[in-house]
Amino acid sequence: MMMVAWLVWLAAVWGIPLAGCANVVYYQRMDGAGPTDVMARFTDSQATIVAGSSAWNKILGMAVHDENAKLYWSDGHVIWRSNVDGTSREVFLGAVARVTWKGYNFGAVGTPVALTVLTQRCLSIVSRTPTEVTCEMRVNSALAAAATPIKAASVSIETEFGHARGTTDGADDLFASKAFTKPLVQSVSIQVTYPSPHELAIDNVDANAAWLYFADPDHGTIYQTHVHDSRVRVVAAREWSVRGLSIFGSILRYSVESKGTVFALDMANATAAPIPIVVKLTSPRGIALDHIHAMLYVVERGGKIYRAQADGMRFPNRQRDMVQVERVLGLSTFTRLHGVAVDVANGVLYWTECGTNVVGRTLLSSMERQVVAGRPNSVVNWPRHVHVSRQSGNVFFSEYGGRIWTGDATAPFTAVVNDASASMVETNAMDHRPVHFFALD
Repeated sequence: MMMVAWLVWLAAVWGIPLAGCANVVYYQRMDGAGPTDVMARFTDSQATIVAGSSAWNKILGMAVHDENAKLYWSDGHVIWRSNVDGTSREVFLGAVARVTWKGYNFGAVGTPVALTVLTQRCLSIVSRTPTEVTCEMRVNSALAAAATPIKAASVSIETEFGHARGTTDGADDLFASKAFTKPLVQSVSIQVTYPSPHELAIDNVDANAAWLYFADPDHGTIYQTHVHDSRVRVVAAREWSVRGLSIFGSILRYSVESKGTVFALDMANATAAPIPIVVKLTSPRGIALDHIHAMLYVVERGGKIYRAQADGMRFPNRQRDMVQVERVLGLSTFTRLHGVAVDVANGVLYWTECGTNVVGRTLLSSMERQVVAGRPNSVVNWPRHVHVSRQSGNVFFSEYGGRIWTGDATAPFTAVVNDASASMVETNAMDHRPVHFFALD
């Protein structure tokens, strides 16, 4: 009812005529990057956009690496990186490129070869022979969605005998002359994939963590990409609804909402398969690891927070022989939980409530809900992700509408990323009355 009342009020402000609420179905249209327009359907053939989101800069994933003071976030198209205070912002990943050179004199496997795409070294060599070499890389720029976003002239190959950019005119004849030892390129094949990055994770316990992980629901994949160079690879496939990611050591854990399962994948074993460690959950979303006590916290969209052993082993229980999960907190189903984080040093659990527009926390010793952000008269809209700094103790949280805030949990927060569109800000500031955007997913 609150959602319906909000939509009717918003439609009245914007002058959009609506039929009686009893005859209207409200829903959120989806595209590859997630929810888009809020729609009001009057009949099978008539629907009106009530609140469009085409201008919104959505934040669909967030990760913080405290030791390197880096903040990562995704908008469904690009992964961004900045300092934790929001400065020095740059595109971290705009696309994934797979480039294949065919020709001659590429050198035997094990001999030096340097591959360059645009201005980046391509280090992930997928296959190599003296006549063909393929590499895959993270592109650190936002490419235009054109038929040929990367031109053949912008790639090069170099061996100890020479260098070749683009393709070589008359490569076959030059090779037949036996007068050339430098690379001769017959053709270059370039395949560009535009992932839809959502959930992000980096090992925040490891000061030298070099890999960022992200889920791509469009292609049903989880990627691993290096934070210092262009290396990238798919580590899990056919996982279409990953809602939580956590990496500690060599173990990647992730929740799959449609399967009601949390999986573990050993990144140190190239042939390892994902192992289910927590099962029979209802719409699991964010996950957070207490690495000291080897406990995994999982939130369900419906308002429950569970604790499980990090390896999936069961807890002893007097009433039942063994249980796999313990419920640590139960909130209203309207809260629509999404993100979770644990402050291991102080024994505090944090989470985000998309439906009530609140960032909450509790002492693990008391299990009493406290509001960190989203108090009366504040404007917090659809908080998605939350992180607690191991160094400063500051809390970071993201809003779906394009903002990331940080600060002490007991003091006002500062926006370090503010990509909220003017229309959203104006809507939220109308007559100085907060208008919350309630999650429909």
